[in-house]
Amino acid sequence: GREVCTVVRPSRECADVRKRQLQALARMHPEAPLTPDDERRLMTVQGDVKSPLFGLTPEVVEGLRDRGVQRFWHCAADLRHDPRFERDIRATNIEGVGNAADLAAEVEAGWLHHVGTAYISPIRDNVAYEEPLPPGHETTARNLYEESKILGERMLLQRALTPYTIHRTTTLIGPSCNGAVSGTTAYFGLLRGLYYVHAYIRENGNGDWDPRVGFRLPGDPALRLNMVPVDFAASEMQKVAALDGPSGQVFHIADGGPLNLAEHLELSKEVIDWTEFRWEIVDPYILTPLERAFIDLMADFQVQYFQTPIRYDIRQGGRQGCQVVTRDQLKCQIVSALGEFTDDVRTLRVSHFALRKRAEFYAGRAASETAAL
Repeated sequence: GREVCTVVRPSRECADVRKRQLQALARMHPEAPLTPDDERRLMTVQGDVKSPLFGLTPEVVEGLRDRGVQRFWHCAADLRHDPRFERDIRATNIEGVGNAADLAAEVEAGWLHHVGTAYISPIRDNVAYEEPLPPGHETTARNLYEESKILGERMLLQRALTPYTIHRTTTLIGPSCNGAVSGTTAYFGLLRGLYYVHAYIRENGNGDWDPRVGFRLPGDPALRLNMVPVDFAASEMQKVAALDGPSGQVFHIADGGPLNLAEHLELSKEVIDWTEFRWEIVDPYILTPLERAFIDLMADFQVQYFQTPIRYDIRQGGRQGCQVVTRDQLKCQIVSALGEFTDDVRTLRVSHFALRKRAEFYAGRAASETAAL
């Protein structure tokens, strides 16, 4: 029943931000098409978080202020880890948060809700806590993405003139209702990598790994992988927004009973014949050239997050964690993701070329080291 204004950046495929907004909603939720009244209450403006006040015109800013903004939701982020994109990552995840805080103050918003990541939460005894970040916490970052999100929260603390709440989510996947994937990063990036290397092996033979041992994926099979459907995350954030509490509180949006890596791989094998893969706690440096090539090119997410078991505290605001993702829901997600991968023939060929070149590099280095010994 509320009016909603979204700030949308044009893409290379769609310069019309209103059209892009409606296409995204239709793709994510085909089971619930927008009614004419929904469309009337949805306002879309063009902007970019990397620009001061998102690049909105004074007229748009004044119009929002006059309408009365009850809640300001900042959920834009650059999810990449690659240092080649450091400038964009920092501009979006750090300066973008400052720009959001400035715009929230400019439109006199009632409350600012910042969507962050649970992977930067303070950890003690393998438990991540719903707490503000301590000074110097960026030294614990495992990659550029985490560092930028830590510094983004610090930017919020420095610039916010509006009361705010921080929602730290674990990995977001598609809606629980229809199984449509929400992207090809993070967990789906790993699935994509598994699909590509599986196809590579089928095309080129076993290569340098022993079929009797299996293709080793560095990770603890018992480690629980925390993910939440995007509709669950939205619902939980709305519940949190309705709570009475002081500014600056931190809430985890996480699964209270997630599946482990072995269960994920088992479900994947029910969809496609991935019999060669297995998780193993192993030093990456003793892996074969092809196994190392896979880690380098396809599985940054795996290397960063599949080594240490972490439980996410979900108690702020009197909440209790419960299992969110079922096996059937996850299987639908995997089927949807594999459908996208199999259709992308060009990326498959590029990935196979990169795998071969990287594997040749590691094989050559191993031969040189052996000769030196």
